[in-house]
Amino acid sequence: MSGINNITKSLTETLKQSDLKGLTAEYGEVFLDSFLAEGIAKDIPILNSIIAAFKTTASVKDMLFAKKIVRFLTQINDIPEEEREKMINEIDGSQKNRIKIGEKLLYILDKCDDHEKAELVGILFKAFLQNKISYSDFLLCNLVIEKCIISELEVFVLDEVIEYNVEEYSEYLNWGLVNFAPFNIDIQKVNGSSYQPEYELKGKKLSLTTSNAGNILRDTLKKQITQSVLGEELCMLPVNDVEEYLRTILAKYENDDTYGMLWQVRMVCAAQLCRNANVSYEEYEKFIKLIVADNLGQLKFFENYISRYARRMLRENIVFDRQKWQNFYSKLFTAKGHVL
Repeated sequence: MSGINNITKSLTETLKQSDLKGLTAEYGEVFLDSFLAEGIAKDIPILNSIIAAFKTTASVKDMLFAKKIVRFLTQINDIPEEEREKMINEIDGSQKNRIKIGEKLLYILDKCDDHEKAELVGILFKAFLQNKISYSDFLLCNLVIEKCIISELEVFVLDEVIEYNVEEYSEYLNWGLVNFAPFNIDIQKVNGSSYQPEYELKGKKLSLTTSNAGNILRDTLKKQITQSVLGEELCMLPVNDVEEYLRTILAKYENDDTYGMLWQVRMVCAAQLCRNANVSYEEYEKFIKLIVADNLGQLKFFENYISRYARRMLRENIVFDRQKWQNFYSKLFTAKGHVL
């Protein structure tokens, strides 16, 4: 794309001074399809600059980049201009950061595979503008997003797991979502025969734990990705709509080729129903049977997930009636944890 300095200046000006309230994701589709719309884009400098570049180069890349820009900007359209300008000026005025925000964002968005990743970048940038994450955390998380397969990132964000095994989740390690967990080795004396070593090494199995970037991504993207994957808020649905919703959402992911997505959807639904004040204990039991289906042997996974989910609800001060799940779970499990 020509005129990098002009594009950078336009993006910075857009972030600081443009009214973005009327910008929506649907606008990105219209803008991409027509790519004319000087009238629509006249108040958004970065889009004017891309239009000008397109008229010169007629590049599909410019069109697709414009779509990524629009999707990014829609995530921050409710942040007041003065707040955006204040945060950007602080970073641009710091000697610590050699690259200005406008130019850095162009690098980041250009590396996004598609507009879906650009939306996630926008959500993270909004969290930075709201002082929920630092600028360095924003940059760190974008390095992870750049490497991730987005469908697998969605599974990770929906999860509540803290530790992972190395064999199944090496990709998470490669992407930066997890790190190696602390690993302690003890040297113990063996009371064996003279033919055996006098000492041996003892230590727990090597495992992975959620990284700092993984925790930030999970906390920051949880609401957006839950909405994207599940659609309507199950925790708010009227009772009469719950069964149809569950059948539809489970059927949607029945043949999904993303590893773990159906399992993740099942567990999120089980947990969200504990937040639905419209659902009685008896109705919960009816719905949870539909969610669990023929996977009664896997209820321990649901129990572990809901335990972690409940702790997060407590931290976020959200009402969560875990007893709904416990009543169902206790009917099926003895104290030893075996299905009756």
